[in-house]
Amino acid sequence: ARTIPGNARAVATLIDRLWAAGARVVTPATEPEVHVSGHACRDELRELLAAVRPRNFVPVHGELRHLQAHAELAGEVVPAPARRLVARDGDLLSFSAGQGALAGRVPFGRVFLDKWSDSPVSPESLDERSLSAETGLVTASVVIDRSSGKLVHGPMLEGRGLSADELAALPRAAEDARTYLLELSPALRADDARVREELVRAVRRAFRAHTQKRPTVWPLVSRI
Repeated sequence: ARTIPGNARAVATLIDRLWAAGARVVTPATEPEVHVSGHACRDELRELLAAVRPRNFVPVHGELRHLQAHAELAGEVVPAPARRLVARDGDLLSFSAGQGALAGRVPFGRVFLDKWSDSPVSPESLDERSLSAETGLVTASVVIDRSSGKLVHGPMLEGRGLSADELAALPRAAEDARTYLLELSPALRADDARVREELVRAVRRAFRAHTQKRPTVWPLVSRI
């Protein structure tokens, strides 16, 4: 059978142990015409159903069409009053007095847990982590005069997860970003949200010019 992705190392280890024990191992790599399904055939499923004769039958694994076909096969082998319940992701099953029934729907899907605290991590947070891991993170901080809107200091850039070339480009990126911010009117610099937006744009533009990269930028605006 084909090796399931992710199991290649375990399968390779098993094949090596079989060779070591004196077996001759046949694989599609050596004999492409040889193949066996990893799933039971209809006759084998019939044999299992006839042996177990379940009062309730819930087919699992596969697409909806596979589940339905499995349930129909069970109906041919196990007579009424056996209950055949074709459930999809999110279906709630209830069993009482030996009888099963569909009892509504529940939320479903993947839940990612933090490695250290086991608390849920939202898809949005996971995307942010993946993006930071791929592009690195630059913290950009500026100090602005509260009354006049004058750029007092910065932007000051600090990088995390950057390459050596990207770290070397930080001073030049800071100078270019400062030039861009100085072009903004004092009125625009009075708006923190606008300053953060323009700061991110300026830093990413400068990095793009010097390194062809666009890191994640975390803007910090302080006023004195």
